[in-house]
Amino acid sequence: MNAVDLTRPEDETDGLDARLTSALDRLKSYGNNGYGPPFDRQQAARILDDFRAAGLLDRDVVLGAMAAQGVSPNGLKRLGQLIDAPGGR
Repeated sequence: MNAVDLTRPEDETDGLDARLTSALDRLKSYGNNGYGPPFDRQQAARILDDFRAAGLLDRDVVLGAMAAQGVSPNGLKRLGQLIDAPGGR
């Protein structure tokens, strides 16, 4: 498997579902404050729930994509907690 540059959505990616790349963009926007504010956590959890329901949730892909987008280490930690939480919450 080759590395995928998730910071360049205009490039075609064979390895990622288009729904995933679109949702990752939305997820990034809620990570601007490190997923700290309750609204940001709630919206991120909703996106992660959608990933789960579609069978697209891969912890490493999501966290790697957000790290590549510049989400802070604390934000990545909070996002990881949202991913790992039972039922996504």
